Amino acid sequence: MALLKKFEPNPQPGASMNLIKLVFASVVLTLVLNPFHVFADEGANRKLAEDLLLIMKIDEQQTKMFDQIKQMQKEQMLAAGQSMNVKVPEESIAVQGKIMDLMSQEMTWDKVKEDYISAYADTFSEEDLHGLIEFYKSPVGQKLIDKSPELTKKMMAIGQAQTLKLLPKIKEITASVVADVKEKKTPAAAPSVVTNSEVK
Repeated sequence: MALLKKFEPNPQPGASMNLIKLVFASVVLTLVLNPFHVFADEGANRKLAEDLLLIMKIDEQQTKMFDQIKQMQKEQMLAAGQSMNVKVPEESIAVQGKIMDLMSQEMTWDKVKEDYISAYADTFSEEDLHGLIEFYKSPVGQKLIDKSPELTKKMMAIGQAQTLKLLPKIKEITASVVADVKEKKTPAAAPSVVTNSEVK
């Protein structure tokens, strides 16, 4: 028994308590500091994303984009009507124009700015954003920004031309679907009943 006591470890209650305090403090620091680190990263990313969007002149580009889409939609409707030998009602063009005006008013830079910043901040890392900012600040980056409206117009014209080529096939598909629907809605003819007098 004396031998066992001789090798019994010293409990040292003070040291154990210090160890517990140290572990507890580490856990608390981890819980407290990590959120601030995350928020700091998010804040840095949002600031970089905002800087990038301003360098890209998104506020100016957005206004030009709506004007381009409005004009292109009008031209596309008229071209489609001409291709199908159908006169497009002026009311339809007016309605489409008013819808685009509404979207332009409701999707101003001030109203979508925070959403755009969130989208870029969530999509790109801090390193990515630094790289994009460096590119768009360069002469070729600025040229891409300035030429974007012109490039967009050309791309939309290509899409419009391709759509017009498909109109005949679209018309065929539409007619086929309408015919199928009418056929399904038409009740089947009741079978004729042969009477005794007809048999005689």
